[in-house]
Amino acid sequence: MKSFKTYRLLLTVVAAGFLLFACSEKIVNENGPTAKAVFRAYVGQSSGFEEIDLFILTVTGPDFDPITANLVLVDGYLMYYSVGNDVLDSTLKIPVGRNRLFTIEAYDTPATGGPGQRLIYRGQQRADVYPGLPIAISVVLEPMVPMIRLSPRMQTRLPLESFPVAVEAYHLPDIGSASIYLGFLSNYLAIDSVNPGAGLENRVPDLFFDEGGGEGYHYIYAASGNSNRSLTNADGYAQLAVIYFTGAYTGPTMNIITDIYLGAGEGGIDGTDGQDIEDVYWDGAQARIAVDFITHDPLLQFPDYDLETAIMEYSGAERGNIHLSDVFGIMNLTWNEHEIQDLTGLNQLPNLKLFSASYCGETCLSDISGLAGCPKLEYLNLGWNDISDISVLAGLKTLRHLDLSMNDGIVNISALSGLTNLSYVDLSWTGITTLQPLIDNPGIGAGDTLYISCTAIEGGQQVELLESRGVWVAWGCK
Repeated sequence: MKSFKTYRLLLTVVAAGFLLFACSEKIVNENGPTAKAVFRAYVGQSSGFEEIDLFILTVTGPDFDPITANLVLVDGYLMYYSVGNDVLDSTLKIPVGRNRLFTIEAYDTPATGGPGQRLIYRGQQRADVYPGLPIAISVVLEPMVPMIRLSPRMQTRLPLESFPVAVEAYHLPDIGSASIYLGFLSNYLAIDSVNPGAGLENRVPDLFFDEGGGEGYHYIYAASGNSNRSLTNADGYAQLAVIYFTGAYTGPTMNIITDIYLGAGEGGIDGTDGQDIEDVYWDGAQARIAVDFITHDPLLQFPDYDLETAIMEYSGAERGNIHLSDVFGIMNLTWNEHEIQDLTGLNQLPNLKLFSASYCGETCLSDISGLAGCPKLEYLNLGWNDISDISVLAGLKTLRHLDLSMNDGIVNISALSGLTNLSYVDLSWTGITTLQPLIDNPGIGAGDTLYISCTAIEGGQQVELLESRGVWVAWGCK
């Protein structure tokens, strides 16, 4: 049985883009200003991408020491991890000047006991960086190992539009035949035709395509017409086949992203001598079926002075000049012991998972309606405020940790009945008189924690019922 490593590296046509503009701060090169590089590096989303463990960005130039930054994957985007702020950032400061070399490398780490990290992709691009002059840099990541991949890795198409996807071989100088497994969701995509790749039209008499027995499962088989001649050139490259797809989805919800899986078929990759070639990486693709695909970086508004201050602190942006790119990497926003009174605009932070604004000052938070539309919020601490209406929480389905303690105006907690991901709830020192919404919540159970200390509920049947489900309940007031 053949053993293959499967890597579906969904790197947009392989684009890692940067938008550069002037910045007044000075770093690294003490004699000159820097520019802020705003990442536009979309690499797609897929569990297969977890095989790549490390992305490294290096920027070099003749007049400053190399700048190196580890990048992490957040919802399909490569982001720079800012250790000092403990946040994922979308920016990196680069000294202005000529001949800056941007290098991105992607590595994987073998299983324990194997050799060291292996470089899978590398891409480089030079650019001149000047204050006030926006430029876009496309860093094309080229395979550095034997690989079969689909190209382009990401493309956006209209519904029912036909588009090509090429099957390419890299660093494989001796291929006699290739049997390739292709999988996709047939309710989103359909195959129109499969043709020999460029340069192989007269050399692949045995190109074979089979739809297979299952939905969206296909096999492509290509073999050289000359048993002693490789399908690839002297550099090990060939475009083995071109597959024409059509977007098949016409439902009401557009902006669909669907994977095109690529892996070894039962025949795998064989050399001209008929022997298996096993050390091969496999790189799939994605197709986006979209009616409207507009890339923009809007200016965001935050009416509350203290909330805007918090976001400035975490993003490094200036007051009144906060853009989406500034807040994209903020996942944790903690701003306790301040006087935030209006949460409007918080839902503009697309990756916010933790928000804490407890222990108010002289003026407390009472209106939390601005939490509506926070799609990924998991941890929320609003203890020690002046909140009474929590109905907006009903829409925060991702919530796991909720602290509303010391808000004595909270009486109605019916909004919690549908938050099935909750595992920690603190309602101590609130005005609640019943736990029925939590009893009605089917997600509250074994291993969960509930604090209701110093409330009107001191034990009783409802507490016993939750405890019988494995919930740890703290009640009473000492």
